[in-house]
Amino acid sequence: MSPSGMGFGDYVPVHGSLPKYGVVHSLREGDQLHIQLVDKCVNGYLDTRMPIRFYGYDDAKLFDGVINRNNVVHLGGNWLQQDIIATGWDVELKGMDLIDSIVYDDWTPNAMFTDITRIINDIAIKRKAHFVYDTSKIPYYQSPFSDAYEATSGTEIIFSNIYEGLKTILMHLDATETNSPYDFGLRIETLPSAVGDSWEIDDAESEANIYILPFIQREDVAAKASYKTFKLEAGFEVNRDYSRLLNHVKCFGDGVVTQMIRTDKLLDQVDITSNDQWFPRTRQCLEDRYLVFTITNPTAFDESGYVTWVRVDGTTNPTETFPVKIPAGKSQVFYSSDRSADGLPTGNVFRCVYLNGCRMFVEEVTSDDFPHGTSIAGKSVNDFGHKMLLITGLWLNTQAKANYYSAKHVSLFHYPVHTVNVPILDDYVDYANLLGKPVDVYSAFADDEEKFICTEASWEFTGTMITQCLKGERHQLEWDENSV
Repeated sequence: MSPSGMGFGDYVPVHGSLPKYGVVHSLREGDQLHIQLVDKCVNGYLDTRMPIRFYGYDDAKLFDGVINRNNVVHLGGNWLQQDIIATGWDVELKGMDLIDSIVYDDWTPNAMFTDITRIINDIAIKRKAHFVYDTSKIPYYQSPFSDAYEATSGTEIIFSNIYEGLKTILMHLDATETNSPYDFGLRIETLPSAVGDSWEIDDAESEANIYILPFIQREDVAAKASYKTFKLEAGFEVNRDYSRLLNHVKCFGDGVVTQMIRTDKLLDQVDITSNDQWFPRTRQCLEDRYLVFTITNPTAFDESGYVTWVRVDGTTNPTETFPVKIPAGKSQVFYSSDRSADGLPTGNVFRCVYLNGCRMFVEEVTSDDFPHGTSIAGKSVNDFGHKMLLITGLWLNTQAKANYYSAKHVSLFHYPVHTVNVPILDDYVDYANLLGKPVDVYSAFADDEEKFICTEASWEFTGTMITQCLKGERHQLEWDENSV
């Protein structure tokens, strides 16, 4: 605070000898500033838990946060190395535990974010900037996406930690917003951003405010920057991350559970009475979805054969054929790798060969009611194996939310997530705030530029040398040109 106590004070310029600086902006981990100084005495301005800002060349603001660690190493000859770690303001929010839990009963996300911002400003460390929740600064906050911010929760949102409260509200938004297939992200924003966009944060606003920004991480909008190979240093990486695969997701909410399979069967159970037999559908599909076949062998002998099925656009050729091998007295479940597209034709649809004596029924992988999501991705299951996840949360308080939230995760993660790690050549280093925004980066998998969401940006300053690196990820939302 200011010496008079009548203001919030200001920042004091600090310069060190033989300095090295490192700045990281991370969508997942928050921001961090690392300062290394070599001198014969400790820099007193950096020797306490104080707010700190860092500016690059051209006075570009690159960091705004608070000092969290200070380490001094004695190098000999009266020289000291001082290592300072500062973290973004999200770390302060993560440490805000409350004695009494806060309960928001059937509030809208906008109302909850506004109130929680008031509480933050009451209990946070004193600093020049104030926490602000302003919908005009939220990327892509317009109809139809803004509707989810104004929809009441229909349940109680309860929390005793400020940051966990923000994340819980964010998950509610994620399950309520059904116009975009992408996840919501949360950014505690202190930097100028999105120049030219309606939600621009200018230099003066970034000096005065710390913005709480819950926003959709859209990959379906124009890229904010392009990085062809001539802008990248040798050694840049493009990866397919199989560790995050999800193709079978079930949600348990407040009295509701994801409906994974439609109640009415596409083919009611039939007895297979010959070695080559066709069956017509019992019902039509609700949507373009995967099918699940259940074949039972009640005989005393093992049975081997195959099943074929056709859809409207493939009536003259089998849509899909798969082998069946069932031990005596057992059943086999098979998820189709193809979806039903325009539906199932009249007449012959399902063919069973060499399965005489068995029984079969066919179901649709979707829910009874709209939105008809897909919580099991058949092609992904068959190619990569079952990768399952159970999600629990009282904020999933309607059947539609539970169904949609399962389908959303399957849609995003049924295919390996693509990631990039790209160091930028010196001539193309810049300070644009790209975090959470799409950028075009060359991908060896496509032999072309592809769109990635920037998940991390970092800079290192050593003397006059500057290095920059970007990390990003993209989701393969379409497989065989059909959305999951």
